[in-house]
Amino acid sequence: MPYDITQWAAFGEFSYDLTPKLTLTAGARYHDYKETRSFRSGGLFANGDNDTDSTTSNGWTPRVIASYEVSEGVKFNVQA
Repeated sequence: MPYDITQWAAFGEFSYDLTPKLTLTAGARYHDYKETRSFRSGGLFANGDNDTDSTTSNGWTPRVIASYEVSEGVKFNVQA
């Protein structure tokens, strides 16, 4: 098999009403990713390389949202 990929992620967030119109939401996502690739060359112009490499990545991604309700049905959001 040329690719072997394993990955998973988890996300959570919570919201808190600072005022009746202003809500603050904070959250984070964690990911873990691993991949191994095998490459085999062939054909008339190939040099016969057979190579395997791997990549890994993991980490946190935070998120914050401020929501302000101007009126019923109208809300402004700022997200970072």
